[in-house]
Amino acid sequence: KALNNKGKVALITGVLSQQTHIDRSGGAEDALKACGITVVAKQPADSLRDKGQTVMENILTANPDLNGVFATNDLMALGALEAIKAAKKTGIVVVGFDANPDAIASILAGGMTASVAQSPTNMGKFGVENALKAIKGETIAKVIDTGTVVVDKSNADKYK
Repeated sequence: KALNNKGKVALITGVLSQQTHIDRSGGAEDALKACGITVVAKQPADSLRDKGQTVMENILTANPDLNGVFATNDLMALGALEAIKAAKKTGIVVVGFDANPDAIASILAGGMTASVAQSPTNMGKFGVENALKAIKGETIAKVIDTGTVVVDKSNADKYK
């Protein structure tokens, strides 16, 4: 929404072999392309804030007209934000994943644009429910949606 279905976006991922980051970056890439947004870079930063900053510095050098970045965790998004600030760039949408306390503080302060929050309660609940099903020999769904929420300035106070 923040990009009005246009522009150039970079993806910063965690360790390339970790399924969580594969799924998050793949889903984001598919959704961005479906909206008409161009993914101009996809680079790993190993889930680290300092590497997120370094990767973003490189991305900005190669793509000075970048409009947004999605990082598959908040640490990398916060690092990307530091690189954006150091380059004195404005108007770049920064979205992370996990809604950690530092990301929430950044959103409220006008830094990051958004983060994706998961539901740990549902993850635990559905995990136990499905473990019991497995013990009983029942079928378990291949994909179990535990729910997510986009956290932005409008609802970030709830996640402090």
